[in-house]
Amino acid sequence: MSSNTIYRRGLKELLIDDYLDLDEEETSTNLTTKDEDKVRFVPNEKPGQDTLKKIIYHQSYEYVMAVVVFSSSITLGLSLETEEEYKNDKLRQDIIYALDEFFIGLLFVEFCLKIYLEQANYWLNWLNIYDFLVILAAVAEVISTFISDQSVTIRNILKGLRFLQLLRFYRVITLSEGLQVLASALTKTVITYTFSVTMLIFLCIYVVAVIGQILYGKPEQSPWHQFSNSLTISMRLIFVDNWNTLSDELDSQGSPKISRWFFSIVVFIGYYVVTNILVGIMINSVSLANDEYIKQRRQEKILRNQKKREELSKRTKQVLNTHLLDSQNKTENTLDKINTKLKLIHNETIEPSDLSFSIDWLEALVSCSEKNRDEAKSARKLIVHIIESLADIVEENMKRNEKESLARRHIANIND
Repeated sequence: MSSNTIYRRGLKELLIDDYLDLDEEETSTNLTTKDEDKVRFVPNEKPGQDTLKKIIYHQSYEYVMAVVVFSSSITLGLSLETEEEYKNDKLRQDIIYALDEFFIGLLFVEFCLKIYLEQANYWLNWLNIYDFLVILAAVAEVISTFISDQSVTIRNILKGLRFLQLLRFYRVITLSEGLQVLASALTKTVITYTFSVTMLIFLCIYVVAVIGQILYGKPEQSPWHQFSNSLTISMRLIFVDNWNTLSDELDSQGSPKISRWFFSIVVFIGYYVVTNILVGIMINSVSLANDEYIKQRRQEKILRNQKKREELSKRTKQVLNTHLLDSQNKTENTLDKINTKLKLIHNETIEPSDLSFSIDWLEALVSCSEKNRDEAKSARKLIVHIIESLADIVEENMKRNEKESLARRHIANIND
């Protein structure tokens, strides 16, 4: 009995240890593989560079840089004061120059950071080249002030070039949906309706000039007598350019006073008609631009979601294939090792017919239960219990074989 007990313990321990050791080996192997992947990709990752990209390409950063550009333009304009009162105030001039150089330094630092992040790709965008030329002019201006104070003309030219940096406000437009729609509508209006609106306004000016010349141009001293003067007066009326003082000027030059009624009619009809046409065109353009913008955003969203679904599908397939291969390898290794242990201990291999004693079923249960730790623990306990049951079955078979062998010996002794 003692030998059977020792054999039973050895069989149970071997089977249970074999299963647990195999599970630990595969777990350690998976961890090692993940660690190797991390080690392999660590040299290619630059956490500092990624942090800079998040900061520089953030919307808040763009707003801050827009404020810097605007402040730099203000200090630049203040430095060009020509009044003696401001030029003689040395403290004021020193503060303005210091602030101006400080803002130039910020713009130069931004340029260096973008060169560090984008490298050669920075020069592929013409807007970046434009920023570089503006910053280069600003730096050249600062250097010229330290080299020579006599080159005032060159410095003023460089300062004039720096005013081009105000065009960098286009970046603020790209951050606001409303500004994008308005800018797009204004651009399309100028491109599409410039010729038509210009011809309409010129036609109105021409008609008013002809009517004024016919009604009030008979006296030679009247300003309506010459068609060129009539066109000028008509233009001032259509565009409402000091039209209230124009009547007094024309009265002093010999125009009849009844022409004031004509002025009022032209201003009321001509100006408001032209204004309403322009406003209507602008509203229509804004509506069309808004519809196109919404349609474009919807298409971008659809493409983005489609791309995400494709990536998710690929990752899901890869994960499923990986888990399937791991499960197959784990099942094969477990079967081989358990069969090897059983063959070493006993010559007969147990082939259970019940599904609950099938190794494939056990491994499938474990692989499906790995998603939940609690289920995995209960599945492992079940496997250990089944292994113990298998050991009990082997022990009973061995006891039965021993009894049969003893009975045969006893019968043989009796016969002898």
